[in-house]
Amino acid sequence: MTDALPRLRTRAAWVALGEHAPELRTRHLRDLFAEDPDRGDRLRVEAAGLVLEEIQKINATLPEATRVRRFLLLQKELEADDNEITRTRKVRRGYVAEKYAAVIEAFYSGAKDVDVTVDVTYEDGRKTQLSSNILIHDVPALAAQKAA
Repeated sequence: MTDALPRLRTRAAWVALGEHAPELRTRHLRDLFAEDPDRGDRLRVEAAGLVLEEIQKINATLPEATRVRRFLLLQKELEADDNEITRTRKVRRGYVAEKYAAVIEAFYSGAKDVDVTVDVTYEDGRKTQLSSNILIHDVPALAAQKAA
């Protein structure tokens, strides 16, 4: 089942980008979003919808106790340059739990979203901060899915 997670992330990202994927190779994202400020929100909603579809398919095969009930999409992938994972791609759980404490708290408290500011280190050593609002999505119960 863990092999499905990278495919989910990749499929959701490329399907959400859809016809715009070739544009991203030649134009800077900031330029694309400046022309259409709502584009980012639409892509986030579309990507979350695609992930929800996949979760619902997987949940249908799982016992009730192990089903996914909530999920969120982080504003960036975990990176070795930010000390969130090792160079061999193992998650540094303690560091991630500390860095994303507000996200974890919001997730388990039943909140619908959380504002987050994280430090980002680029491969060339430059540093910046990334602020965003992360939406937390509830997965409908399987019984409700079958009734619909």
